[in-house]
Amino acid sequence: MQYTICSHKTFDPGSDCLNPRALTEQEAISEQKSFLSLEWNRLLDLDRDPEKELGNEPPWL
Repeated sequence: MQYTICSHKTFDPGSDCLNPRALTEQEAISEQKSFLSLEWNRLLDLDRDPEKELGNEPPWL
């Protein structure tokens, strides 16, 4: 078994582990939209309501 402890600034598996570069604001927004889209579709696959869970009033607020 092997593992690596990466920098706390490492964003995803494609990031450099030890010296990741900072994302631009536009890159960060793009990443968030991509992940939100995947999460939205996952909730649909689970027969859950993504609007309720990821919309403007999620249950944890």
